[in-house]
Amino acid sequence: MNKNDKIAKLEKLGVYNQWKYNTERANETFNIECSDFSMTNEERIQNLLDVDCCFQRFLVISFPFNNTPEGVAFWENIAKK
Repeated sequence: MNKNDKIAKLEKLGVYNQWKYNTERANETFNIECSDFSMTNEERIQNLLDVDCCFQRFLVISFPFNNTPEGVAFWENIAKK
């Protein structure tokens, strides 16, 4: 699944902004915990969108589902679609 397909699917499912917000929060935590490997939120988002993998795997590597306002079940259901 390419970058444009991922964005289109997130938008179709109505979760693009939620995905972006959660990815940015996860990146900020990562930057604190692993400062030697830090990157900007935009770099992180672009790196994730560039990964060649299925939609479910793409979501799983974006951020920990349990650390989101929506909760684990919400993102697991999205990943199945």
